[in-house]
Amino acid sequence: MDVPEEEPPLVDIPEEEPPLVDVPEEEEPPLVDVPEVEPPLVDVPDSDVPQASRPTKPAKPTKPAKPATSQTTAEVEIVDEEVPLADVPKTGDNTALWCAIALAAVASITGVKLSEKKKAK
Repeated sequence: MDVPEEEPPLVDIPEEEPPLVDVPEEEEPPLVDVPEVEPPLVDVPDSDVPQASRPTKPAKPTKPAKPATSQTTAEVEIVDEEVPLADVPKTGDNTALWCAIALAAVASITGVKLSEKKKAK
């Protein structure tokens, strides 16, 4: 059985203007007399520009000396120790928590809508 929807009753709104409130004007602070004083002048002497001679072409580089062949090389094993870790607080991603909250919200909204639909029948 369909129940016709009733329209809400109309409300008369008076066309009165709200009362105005007098807002006091802000007073300007009194002006302070500041004497004008000339800043002292300081004479900064000019310094001479440093001069240098023109660069010359560099000499051709010499070839490095060859190492002596009598040297032997030995392999050295470097021990890779475990790096100590500090006690750092867990700062993981909370995506699963937010997904669970969203899923619970959707489920509750769906439940409310289905119960409203059953009551309407």
